[in-house]
Amino acid sequence: MRLVVLMFGSFGDHAPSWEIAREAQHRGHTVTVLGNAKYLERLDAAPIETIAVTTKAESDENTRVLAEGSTAERGKQFRLTCKTMLRRSHAALKDLAVDLDVVLLSPHGPGGFAAHLVHEQFGTPVMEYFVDPLPALSSAAPWSERLERWVMNLFAYGMVRSDLNEYRRELGLPKVDRVPVWAGQHVDVGCGFFPEFVARARPFQPPRERFIMPGFIPLAETSPQLPPEVESFLQQGPPPVVVSRPSWGKAEGRFMEETCAALRQLGARGLFAGFTERMVLPDEFLAVPFLSFSLLLHRSRALLHHGGAGTVGAAMIAGVPQLVVPQIPMQADYGRRVQALGVGEMLPHGKYRRDNIAARLESLVSSSSVVARCQEYAEILQSPGPTGSALCCDELESLHACRRK
Repeated sequence: MRLVVLMFGSFGDHAPSWEIAREAQHRGHTVTVLGNAKYLERLDAAPIETIAVTTKAESDENTRVLAEGSTAERGKQFRLTCKTMLRRSHAALKDLAVDLDVVLLSPHGPGGFAAHLVHEQFGTPVMEYFVDPLPALSSAAPWSERLERWVMNLFAYGMVRSDLNEYRRELGLPKVDRVPVWAGQHVDVGCGFFPEFVARARPFQPPRERFIMPGFIPLAETSPQLPPEVESFLQQGPPPVVVSRPSWGKAEGRFMEETCAALRQLGARGLFAGFTERMVLPDEFLAVPFLSFSLLLHRSRALLHHGGAGTVGAAMIAGVPQLVVPQIPMQADYGRRVQALGVGEMLPHGKYRRDNIAARLESLVSSSSVVARCQEYAEILQSPGPTGSALCCDELESLHACRRK
């Protein structure tokens, strides 16, 4: 089997599919990964063939616009990113798709359009993955949450429809009016990178008949040790509250001010992860670049973050309470699931004030029921058995076998 993996989004979005690629290679399959050069550089240096469909410079510009740009500028940048990835990914895929051994692992949404095209043109098997459960929210969910999903789909699909159809005309293919319907018709199997109990914590309807949920798929560690300055900080006092850098852009200064004040009010130390620039902070705080949560969170008091799928999973695996401050609908959906499972709370972005932060964190770390629920789910997620990446590879091998018959 030749597995071709498409990656789209942030580093956290790249990590689970990279683990599947690594598992497939371990099984002796040929693997090609298409993704963002900036994130591919940070992943394992295993001999997996990679193709950068987004350059580091383009990625940096995306980050800048998302942080500093107006709503119109962010929308324009998203559209440009999707258009560029569609054309570059399809150019790479169409040369591979004629091989009957090829199977595709592709993200849900515009990042997977190239895979849907190849499925349409060549019948290449596609397993579509979801990094969060929101797209499969059922009609039993409150109207406000369904509205969030509708707005998200309107933005994601409506904005790129004209670019998709422009490219389809170039390929001699007919116009697509209902893009989500077209995309769904060109998928063989769906896969959620989350456990079933997380999906079922809120109204959930699998988007297709064949849909597997192998659980969270964390990135395997290649280095067993934390950076010396982090290890030293951890040993100098009680477990800190870990704070993951949010995508607040221009409001980041207020984020730091309110967070530090809240931690002082709580009497807690703080370890800020994801800060590439050096910051002068009091001794009870430390700010560092990218950190592995799998090496860190089990030594922390709690985690404060914006609700990214991989971060939610890391906290649940480590068994630590989490305070989610979402920025976008997918993160708010995960925040609600965290609350429903009893392993954390969600604080709306507009209420991010020191008193609210301190009160929520104090409630979490002092609650015996929250601690118990965190431990309960951590034990489930750490239990022996096939890994999520192995279960996904089993499904991909089944797709390959069906095509070869």
